Amino acid sequence: MIGGAQLSRMLRPLGVPLPQIISEKLAPPFPHLVMERLPGADLGNVVKTLPAQRLVAIATAVAQAQRITAGAASGGRYGYGVAPTDAPHEMWSEVLEDNVARSRTRILAAGLFDPWPVDAVSELVTKARGELDS
Repeated sequence: MIGGAQLSRMLRPLGVPLPQIISEKLAPPFPHLVMERLPGADLGNVVKTLPAQRLVAIATAVAQAQRITAGAASGGRYGYGVAPTDAPHEMWSEVLEDNVARSRTRILAAGLFDPWPVDAVSELVTKARGELDS
């Protein structure tokens, strides 16, 4: 919870669309973090029903949030971490490999389309590892 509150305070002012923290008490005996409820349905519950135009808009908004977040300090490590030194990977290719593996799992679980593009991306990451890590 502490990390989530820190990230929210850092990223919301930069334009990342995160819910506003309404109430926060991070100390025992009853730590809590109450955030506003964002409008709409959970994407996982409705993604199969959305038109392509809406999916493109969502992907564009996610990419914009990632662009903003990428401007934060890195600490020379890669991947998600509340503090730059918490990022789990030493090399950028490791982040991509993890993302590809996660995408493969999600695509297989959703059953929306064939996962062959994931294999193609995985092969590209392998071939470009040296360049990615430099």
